[in-house]
Amino acid sequence: MIKIALVSPGKFSGYFVTPFGLGYIASYVRKHEKEANFKIIDGNTNDDVEHELKKFKPDMIGIAATTPVLPLAYEIAKFCKENFPEVTLIIGGAHVTILPERTLKESLFDIAVIGEGEETFRDLVDLYKNERLNHNNLKKTKGIAFKNNGKIIITEKRPFKRNIDEIPFPARDLMNIEFYKKEGIFGKWGAPSLGLISSRGCPYKCSFCANTPQPYRFHSANYTFSEMENLVEKYKLKGLAFFDDTFTANRQRVVDLCQKLIDSKLNEKIIWSCLSRVDRVDKELLQLMKKSGCVLIKFGFESGSPRILSLLKKNTTTVEMNKRAIQLSKEVGIKILGYFMIGSPTETLDDVKMTEKFIFDNPIDYTNLFITTPYPGTEIWDYCIEKGMITGNEPWDTLLGHDNPKAYACDTIPRDLILKIHKELNWRIIRRNYSKLELLVRSLRDLRRTSFYLKGGLLSLIKKIR
Repeated sequence: MIKIALVSPGKFSGYFVTPFGLGYIASYVRKHEKEANFKIIDGNTNDDVEHELKKFKPDMIGIAATTPVLPLAYEIAKFCKENFPEVTLIIGGAHVTILPERTLKESLFDIAVIGEGEETFRDLVDLYKNERLNHNNLKKTKGIAFKNNGKIIITEKRPFKRNIDEIPFPARDLMNIEFYKKEGIFGKWGAPSLGLISSRGCPYKCSFCANTPQPYRFHSANYTFSEMENLVEKYKLKGLAFFDDTFTANRQRVVDLCQKLIDSKLNEKIIWSCLSRVDRVDKELLQLMKKSGCVLIKFGFESGSPRILSLLKKNTTTVEMNKRAIQLSKEVGIKILGYFMIGSPTETLDDVKMTEKFIFDNPIDYTNLFITTPYPGTEIWDYCIEKGMITGNEPWDTLLGHDNPKAYACDTIPRDLILKIHKELNWRIIRRNYSKLELLVRSLRDLRRTSFYLKGGLLSLIKKIR
């Protein structure tokens, strides 16, 4: 039996998400390799990573890391090399896919997985199982980078899996489900919920987004419905949250899924949320989504300035389209969480004021305001390097957090001023959207509309207004 530890290093700035990638790797490898014994160690849930690794004594260790948690991943790798010097250390994730060579050079990892990890990890497990995990065989393994006598070898690119329905549901049996059921916006409303992902990639190329280059693919409506049904029945859920970059990118798939939810009456048992784009919704679709249980859509409005919005969204959306999406969502009764950012390249104070005006002139239920941060693999990252604002070799903790990034993307407004404006605007947003009276009115309305909120929702309400 091969013992494999998969590690999620932990959260940053209080933000985290279910370790879907690790769950998919575990479920896919288990499907093909019956002698693989997996353990997910999750820093998000306050697992003592070092203690759990010592107790498990793995044969292989895989760590998934985004840019902000990379310093944590490096610390874990150092611990592993000190305590398990013979164990192969593998790292994967979007950051590693974009910068595999630098990642290996500045860390103690042996192998970097480039791109999707399921098939690559299966091949690495197979090599280990047959005692063939050596440099000659690694050179023949697609989709990795590895160290060889002081050099970094990058192998042939691995094709993306076209039919992602062939990948089993993520191995949630290895996760702390009770922890994740309490998190997220529905958990805070008192409805136990979990997240899921029904597609990979994004057909759009926003200048601030570090989505790794890959074709957009999606699970079929049948696969997604089966996963939703399984989650609700197995974990007694009242809510589900889709974490797809653009859930409505394929309209017909959403229509088919919504109809399945309605026909099966699963829509009477759960509520759900998703992320979308303002140019990928219409009233007919929103009405169907609402009927099938959708109560919240997260939109990336980004900016109230037409010029900055054009820069960020590559001329694919407009301020008027943003307003239209708000109006349509309100007409059908779906709540809105709007994402905005200030401090983008070339942004002026007038641009910031347009964003402020948009936020407070429109009926957005929840608002998240960030400071634009340059991440590797984005156009903004390249712009900042070109302008000499960053070198591209900064310590990764300079990119930690969206409310006070040390790596700053705006070349027209002083950083200290943007931080001050951001703090003031966030305080106004909190006072407008999350005052005690507003919480009371919203929660009572939700309690009246959705009977299964009653017990948890009331308890949550009492805690909030104390």
